[in-house]
Amino acid sequence: VSASRPAKAFEAVATRRPYLASGVSAALFLFATDVGTQRVAQQGDKDARWDWRRSASMLTWGFFWYGGPQQWYWTVLFPRLIGQGTVTQAGLKTFADCVLNPLLTYNPCFYMWTGFVKGKTFEESLDQLKAEYFGVCFGSVAFWVPVQFCNFSFVPVHFQTYVVSGMNVLHKSWLSWFSNRKSGVKVAVDAEDEQVECFSLAMTSHVA
Repeated sequence: VSASRPAKAFEAVATRRPYLASGVSAALFLFATDVGTQRVAQQGDKDARWDWRRSASMLTWGFFWYGGPQQWYWTVLFPRLIGQGTVTQAGLKTFADCVLNPLLTYNPCFYMWTGFVKGKTFEESLDQLKAEYFGVCFGSVAFWVPVQFCNFSFVPVHFQTYVVSGMNVLHKSWLSWFSNRKSGVKVAVDAEDEQVECFSLAMTSHVA
């Protein structure tokens, strides 16, 4: 009985304040995911330091996106435009959420917002989005289509965001790495630029 009380309390909050509950839970999930991703990537590197701006970008992204536009898509827009309850409707929702959404809103907004929080200029964020757009969209579609089809088919609307938050541990570990994988290379090259000659730098850049 005691174990069911927190679950019931959580369900009540999720039903009563879906945007706030979704934003807070997603923010915590994404923050923890990025911290864990950084720690794994930095194993064996004694000089590695935690990139707090990168983690802050994931924290704030989770809160504002999943507590705002994404929750509105799931609880208002998709049910109103597509409906729910049938396999066809679940398929249409999956297409809208996993194909149209990443192409048109999610990934562009993700790169611009997280780039801003990490201290990048608008042009730098836009250039990174252009360079990685097709790769990140393809990866997102391949991961989320089966997940969201099951989610839209079997999970109540106000709990769908929590399924996504749980699966985000896997997806955002990949997305965080994918969108930040060149940052560490750049830092390493900048450091060596003060210590080695151009030939060594060229070799390091080629290997990276």
